[in-house]
Amino acid sequence: MATATDFGDVRIIEFLILPEPLMLIHPQFDPVALQLGPLAIHWYGLMYLAGFMTFLWLGRKRIATLNDPLINSKLLDDIMFYGVLGVILGGRFGYVLFYKPTAEEIFSQLPEYLFLNSDNFISCAVSMC
Repeated sequence: MATATDFGDVRIIEFLILPEPLMLIHPQFDPVALQLGPLAIHWYGLMYLAGFMTFLWLGRKRIATLNDPLINSKLLDDIMFYGVLGVILGGRFGYVLFYKPTAEEIFSQLPEYLFLNSDNFISCAVSMC
């Protein structure tokens, strides 16, 4: 039988609380993979690059096996371009919507804030910092 502890308005079921040795410990590693003067290459940037390059490699292999005249490497490159554009714009809009939740902050400086503000990684990718 589960017992519950009152914690303000929330009831915490005691058997769902993990003991400390079983809890996840987040690693404290440096997010910068390589620093070249003012240019910092982050691990997540390398993962984006690995994902995009894997997409191109697998896509070219698939195109070679399909032999369809409508599907060629130019189409794959176009899909790649729109995918990268979607990742950059979607990441930026997601950051603004989830981490800047007040409408005043979002819409008062919309064009400048979305693309010229350098307080996160997507604006750095857009401005090529």
